[in-house]
Amino acid sequence: MAFSDYVSEIADELNLDTASAKTVRQIYSWANTVYRNVVNAEEYPWRNREVPLVTHAVGTGTAVFTKGASAVGTTAQSGLDGAAALMLHNFLRLDDDGGVYEIAAWGLLGGGQVAIALKDSIVHPTASYDFTVYFPRYSVGDVREDWVVGVYDQTQEKALTRVYPRNSIAYLQQAMINPSSPSFYFMEAAEDTDERGSLLSLSPSPNGAYSLTVKTLLGATTLTEDSSEIIIPSNSAPDIFKYGIGLLYHIKQKDKEGADLYGGWFNAALRDMITRAGKEPGMVNRITGYAIRDSHMRDRDVPKDWTW
Repeated sequence: MAFSDYVSEIADELNLDTASAKTVRQIYSWANTVYRNVVNAEEYPWRNREVPLVTHAVGTGTAVFTKGASAVGTTAQSGLDGAAALMLHNFLRLDDDGGVYEIAAWGLLGGGQVAIALKDSIVHPTASYDFTVYFPRYSVGDVREDWVVGVYDQTQEKALTRVYPRNSIAYLQQAMINPSSPSFYFMEAAEDTDERGSLLSLSPSPNGAYSLTVKTLLGATTLTEDSSEIIIPSNSAPDIFKYGIGLLYHIKQKDKEGADLYGGWFNAALRDMITRAGKEPGMVNRITGYAIRDSHMRDRDVPKDWTW
């Protein structure tokens, strides 16, 4: 079911004119306010997701490093074949003095060698260096830091310990000194322009292929006309959106009677949804409050002097 079908039902319910582009934009704005706050407010069972992750051992190579440059091409390598895609955001460490460079990009050269772009310019004198590539960082996609529930070994019986280093780069440099089976992890956000999203960082840096399971929660994506994958259960979604948007619509109209009516229906729909999921409904009033507060912050059409 495309979300445009929900919009038609909502417009009929509230007698809104969908021929007006402004009205349609308003409905989608309200829909995203409701969706974002309902989904992100609780660890609902249908948000649970397990992401399998296989770590990569260290790789080695030799390349000519030119001072002031920001890229190298390997002349020899081992353990990097098939791992080039994992090199992004990971680290190249010179074997002679331990100098560390963060890898910004990679590419393939002729003869099976690898071109490595570095995040910073080379400060070492121009020469041929042996190096080791470490793989402590892994992408887990567009997952918010607080949506990561835990990281477990293959049996899911042993949980890695979560840490919060003040200096992530310095911490990872220490993690590279003695590679081993990872015991600790923390989350980092990749740069905004990077499609890899959130990064899972491991310590010690892996010395082999370890199978891990990252347990995360799904988050609310932005709803558009063509959206069809909605996290809220299908038997609850129509009422959640209809009554939630009805609540925000009547707030905009300063119609307290209508807001009370739709707010009550919205809370009832939330309680029903949570009960079906076998959870306690203690958060529904907070969810309602989140939706109203969020609409005040994001929607200029909602009066700021409304009190709930």
